[in-house]
Amino acid sequence: MLKVLLKNKKGSTLIMVLMSLSVLSILGTAIISLSVMNLKSKIVDKKIKTSFYLSEAGLEEAYAIMMNEVQEGIKKGNEEVEKELKDFIKKEKLKESEGDYNSPYLNSDGSVDEEAIKSKLEEWFRQGYARHLNNQLLKKIKDGDNYSELESSMNPSKPKIRIEEKKEFPQNPDEESKFEITLISNFTHDNIQKQIKSKFLISIPKYNKPYYIKSEKVNLKENVLWTKALISEKDILVKGNNVTINGDIYAYGNTIKDIKERGIAVKGKLTVNGNVFTDGYFQTKENGSSITVKNGDVYCKSLVIPDEQSGCNIMINGNVNTYDDIELNGKKSSITINGNYYGFSYGSEGHDKSSSIIINSDDIGAGSSITITGEGKGKKYYKEDGKGTFIAGTVYIDLDNEDYQTGESVSVKGNYRAYSEKLGESTFEFDGKEYGEDDIEFSYFSPLYLMNKIKEKTNRLYEQRGKYLKAIYDKNNSIINLGNGAIDIRNVKYSLGDYIEKGNGIDKLKVGSFNHLDYTTVFDQNLKEYKYYVNRMGDPQIEDYSNYTDIDEKLTIEDRFDFKDIKPSSNNMILKKDEELFFSNSDADKSISIIGINSQNSITGTYNVELKDTNLKGIIITKGDVYISGEINFEGVIIAGGNIYIQDDNPKIFTNKYSGNLANNYVIKKVCEHKEKDGIQIGDLFKDIGDKEIDVVYNAEIGVNDDVKTYYRFSDLIKIKEWKKIK
Repeated sequence: MLKVLLKNKKGSTLIMVLMSLSVLSILGTAIISLSVMNLKSKIVDKKIKTSFYLSEAGLEEAYAIMMNEVQEGIKKGNEEVEKELKDFIKKEKLKESEGDYNSPYLNSDGSVDEEAIKSKLEEWFRQGYARHLNNQLLKKIKDGDNYSELESSMNPSKPKIRIEEKKEFPQNPDEESKFEITLISNFTHDNIQKQIKSKFLISIPKYNKPYYIKSEKVNLKENVLWTKALISEKDILVKGNNVTINGDIYAYGNTIKDIKERGIAVKGKLTVNGNVFTDGYFQTKENGSSITVKNGDVYCKSLVIPDEQSGCNIMINGNVNTYDDIELNGKKSSITINGNYYGFSYGSEGHDKSSSIIINSDDIGAGSSITITGEGKGKKYYKEDGKGTFIAGTVYIDLDNEDYQTGESVSVKGNYRAYSEKLGESTFEFDGKEYGEDDIEFSYFSPLYLMNKIKEKTNRLYEQRGKYLKAIYDKNNSIINLGNGAIDIRNVKYSLGDYIEKGNGIDKLKVGSFNHLDYTTVFDQNLKEYKYYVNRMGDPQIEDYSNYTDIDEKLTIEDRFDFKDIKPSSNNMILKKDEELFFSNSDADKSISIIGINSQNSITGTYNVELKDTNLKGIIITKGDVYISGEINFEGVIIAGGNIYIQDDNPKIFTNKYSGNLANNYVIKKVCEHKEKDGIQIGDLFKDIGDKEIDVVYNAEIGVNDDVKTYYRFSDLIKIKEWKKIK
């Protein structure tokens, strides 16, 4: 009996299934836990960086206070000299009137002891300078009246400064005396605290040396190369999850590539605080990629999330101008435009220049969405206030032998099937006349039979097809996909073909404007504006495009820059902290690699510049390609005749804010400085052939005596030692 029981295999399958399910459950739980831990780790890392950078900002603010007080101290030192000198002259005259000719400032032969007088002037100056810093510097930092105005949008608290150690100037300082102060800056973000400690040594300047600030006014012809953070005559390719550009970017697009592959492509996360200009596509190129234009307008051939991508997002907080289309093709993806949309091409130059909105996402309304508010800064040459959504063209369907022009300006994947539907007994009104099924001509557009036209009608085909599409929708609205509420296109001022309107929670198919003649003039002017920007590197020099005729004249880098090679002494250069990079290369076959901290990229260029600090300032102009990897905080401009490749996931910031006070713009300051120096300087290579003149008033650190050739900077008087992260 026992043998029978042991040989009985009934229930063994159930046991195996239960064991497999147990193993899978354990694995699933482990994977979920690992994912959650990874997400928490990334969130904590972001908070840590926020706290660190804002804590460091506290020390920078303190440094700025020191600079101001050093400048003020020099004034007080000079005032002390004037005061003491007046008293001294009075005393000497009194002594002379009393017949006393003994003076410590006269030699035995009766000549003036210039060194003794100079020494006394230096002593008075040092006393006035040191007294001011002893009385004011600690008070200013401790009181914080001029400090910690920085506020974070994430956390409105301010970095806090603590004075750990201090050593003031002695009462009678000598030229080697130092004011020593050790500061600890603390910032807490979401309960994560970061502290940075730094020791500052403030020296005493020489008396009557050229530390004084004298305002200089320089007249310049504006050069468009100064006005952007990144410029490429080919493509900008972003591969990295933490790239921020503070300023405008421009990429004409590599014309030897297919249109869908040229322009600005993002594999990762890009944030732009400025305008974007390209005559190619502005698009995501990898799952999970995102593009955010926080404050700026976009000019591009097409704004696109391509096919076979998932989890991509594009958000533009500004106006969008497209020569061709907006395309939403990926899954679980979204496009949001918080501004006006100007799709200004009405198809007169071919179907690839017919602006429309194409939605090919299979999950529209179930994961993907598109929003256009139609509310932004208007264009003066448009009617009324120029605000709204303007769609000048219609969608085309790519068929075997020809392209079929639909009657839609906003098209959803699959809706083309409505053009193969018959009216049956339904009718529709067109130009005051009723039409039925017998009035419709169908034709073979390989591989489909589609509605071609209304017999005996001479209206444009897109108009006839748009009317027909609306009639099919009215007959059976289930045949048309309106996006399940995920297509939110507002304030439509003009749409050549049919479009989808969302109002009061109900999606509707609206018949287009069809008659575009009233808008032809403004659309043509919008085209001129677009071509002006993309052919002239986003040059912001004119406002009225109505008389602009050379719309196809392309501006090159060489039109605005006189290439002379300024290169590192070695092909492999190590750049130390606070060093600046000025680079000019006239060979298109030679590339440059900027290698930041913790670079994960193995691609090297002809010239390789390795950074020992994340902060870098400079002007880089090359006919070749530029590769950028590692952590870097760059201020200045990068201009390439080739491609710009931004690589790896290390954080990168590129800054060139060309607005407001141009005297504070790094590039402008360097251009002004370099134009004043002897020899070949990069500032002299920018051509003075701009159409607009600008007067730049900047603070040049030059002396009271213009014959003096050696100038001293206020920053030379403040040294930073013992920079350290405490926590």
